[in-house]
Amino acid sequence: MKTSTNILLIYVALILAFILMLFILAKNKANEIEANKDGTVVTTIPIPSEASINVVVVDSFCVCQINLSDSAYITWTHPDDSLDYGDLFKISHDTLYVIKSPNREPEDLVVHCPAIKTVVARHYSTVTLAPTPLDSLTIVADNGEVRLWEYIAEGVENKEVLDLTVLADSGMVLVNTAFKSLNATMNGGKLVAQQAIGQSVNLNLRNKATVSLANSPASMTVKTDQTSKVVIDD
Repeated sequence: MKTSTNILLIYVALILAFILMLFILAKNKANEIEANKDGTVVTTIPIPSEASINVVVVDSFCVCQINLSDSAYITWTHPDDSLDYGDLFKISHDTLYVIKSPNREPEDLVVHCPAIKTVVARHYSTVTLAPTPLDSLTIVADNGEVRLWEYIAEGVENKEVLDLTVLADSGMVLVNTAFKSLNATMNGGKLVAQQAIGQSVNLNLRNKATVSLANSPASMTVKTDQTSKVVIDD
């Protein structure tokens, strides 16, 4: 009788242990699936060596970053899934076009190239660019947003070497770097310069365009209608 009871208890313990093991495995599997849903993959896409990229055009609703580097390539951080995202960019002559894919707009796309002369931000796109060591740059904001963002360590002088041209048809241009000169023609939109301006500013503003400058340059020329305005912080 006692032996039968012991055998029964052993069977019950084994069944409980088996059920517990299944529960743990199921929970671990659920955690694994959840981690995969949150996981990302970084894909590196080489740009042909014969392509000399001087212009980057970012399509509507896309998010893109441009970094200056010794070689030309693209890094893309995207969800770890099996979707076919199609072609995310195309190259024509010296221009790289960031384009929308069939399944989603490109996000977390970083274009690395040795030099850049012009950035075009189309409707509702966002482009971030660190301009150093550029000496000239043209920004075309076609109802998109362009950010020139440069981190300068404390105690390090930010030299005013950049000649900046802004052509805006609405949109937003945020300049967080020092520059030597600014020439802006704006049909609406907003331009904010948050750091020092060196020699000259020439503005042609209309249709409620707004320009905000961190300081007064050595010389400034402004042509504007009654709906536009210039604000100088100093």
